[in-house]
Amino acid sequence: MSAHHPASPHGRAADRARSQKTFHGAWRHNKPARFTNPLLELLGLSKRAASIISGDTCSHPKPHPEPLLCAAREIGVAPQSCLYIGDAERDIEAARAAGMSALIADYGYLGAEDRPETWGADGRIDTPLGILAFLA
Repeated sequence: MSAHHPASPHGRAADRARSQKTFHGAWRHNKPARFTNPLLELLGLSKRAASIISGDTCSHPKPHPEPLLCAAREIGVAPQSCLYIGDAERDIEAARAAGMSALIADYGYLGAEDRPETWGADGRIDTPLGILAFLA
């Protein structure tokens, strides 16, 4: 597990800070629900999520905006009020197509060939706590 994984101390600190504000967290994962749900449960994150969208929840995968728009609907928040954090170009494309702000998680699965500076995100963060600095 990465030091900046949501279940790590940094991730848990960001989650605690988020819970003290008016943020609603949603999980969007490319894997089917049969993998996503047990993982989030094991990590103790499923009860904290206002929405969990798996790879098989919607009929279109990212970069189509449908999964992100579905999460926004489930939470009851307008897409333009959402901030999507991703570690792949298709994440940023999906956020833009959904009308959401987007941050690149530099602590994610970026490959040596990736060029995140060209993806058109609103910013980049090194740890989950970077979300709070971005929102400040």
